[in-house]
Amino acid sequence: MANNTNELSLKTLIQASIKVWNGMLSIGGVCGDTPYANNIDNLQENYNNCYATNNSVVCFVHDYQVYVTPMNLSKLHSLAELGFREEMFFVPFSNGDYPKECEHRWKSLVMMNTASS
Repeated sequence: MANNTNELSLKTLIQASIKVWNGMLSIGGVCGDTPYANNIDNLQENYNNCYATNNSVVCFVHDYQVYVTPMNLSKLHSLAELGFREEMFFVPFSNGDYPKECEHRWKSLVMMNTASS
């Protein structure tokens, strides 16, 4: 990105996120205790440098890598400043589900986001 402030903002945003990979297991939400695999090929291929939101979760794609983080205005502002474009696409972990492999990290991010709101 263009300058050190933006790079720091992007680095901070990525650190406050979970990287989602194709086949990453979700659990909870409408599927209950039955894990299901996320298919994010479409996101990686078609939405580089874009973001979408759903149910207080933001998903963004940077360098063809997909990240999710609990949403707040500061994160949305940072994404816009960094030149990410808002689009409409599937947002993993935004319907009461969570990443099975990163359950504790996800719940910690949600708690920290709630505390700072």
